[in-house]
Amino acid sequence: MITLAEIRQQDIMNKTKDLFGPIYALRPEMDIVCERGTFANENPRNQVLIDKIRRALPDYDSASLHLKGRGAMITDFFTQVTSGGGRFLMRIHETTQEWKEINDKARRDKISYLFRDEARKARNVEASFAALENVAV
Repeated sequence: MITLAEIRQQDIMNKTKDLFGPIYALRPEMDIVCERGTFANENPRNQVLIDKIRRALPDYDSASLHLKGRGAMITDFFTQVTSGGGRFLMRIHETTQEWKEINDKARRDKISYLFRDEARKARNVEASFAALENVAV
């Protein structure tokens, strides 16, 4: 027997599919997970992207804010992911593991956020080391 909660959940799923378009299955070796937390942090493709961003931080910090500077770097990272068949996916249903692809603006925002976040982490590490050097032995 189907419960009322199951009927409501199915109705939500049908409406969600209509709103977001195609529904995908996640391919961890190819797709970027666009969410917070351990699942995204442990996704292999997310780890590769973050490693590339860390290596590009000096160039990103010294680049201008214009499209020919940081904007071009963000576009390059976006192209690296998508040219190999990768997608930027957001989970729309946790139980069934259904995903939707986010739009271009959200993809650029995701990469831009990763650059800012990794730059912040690097500054915090540098500040911690500087503070340790100032501690009297």
